Amino acid sequence: RLDDKGITFIDTDTNLENKQKSTDYNNIFLKLGAKFPLKDAFGNPSTRKSFDEGYFILDSIGQLFHLKMELNMPIINKIDTNGIDIKYILVKEHISKEFYALVVSKHSNIYLIMYDNYKLQKLPLEHYDYKTMSFKIYMTPVNRVVTTSYTDYKSNEKVIRTIVLDMKYNKIKENVYKYTLNNSN
Repeated sequence: RLDDKGITFIDTDTNLENKQKSTDYNNIFLKLGAKFPLKDAFGNPSTRKSFDEGYFILDSIGQLFHLKMELNMPIINKIDTNGIDIKYILVKEHISKEFYALVVSKHSNIYLIMYDNYKLQKLPLEHYDYKTMSFKIYMTPVNRVVTTSYTDYKSNEKVIRTIVLDMKYNKIKENVYKYTLNNSN
């Protein structure tokens, strides 16, 4: 759990704090410049995945850290976000190991945290609003396809925008499809 002291690990057999593990991880966080309390943790808790990439942690001033354990040893890396104000992170362990996670900023920009040195790759989305729109990304062997959709209640239309990206996430083509909603019951 995250609290004012940093991160606290609870032993599931005894329901007591594992003080040594908590201390070890918190010391690493402090060496990397984390400011407690740690604010948010984003991960994929599912057991139905091929591998586990741990959790991404935001501290009290918005710094981002990647936390995981390998061979019973703590691993924490600080990620340079270039000042991006992070709203949400969706961790997706994919067999391709192209990116760790999707980052949504408070300004509705979407980034991928790449496996290549934690580089943040901004997706070329215009007019995206995480509060009102859905977002999907599809990976094919030859391109990446991003789809956003929302309902425009003023015009009574569903709007679907599809953007085809090359393998380096440059826009190749964009299509906007609109259809009128049927309000009859």
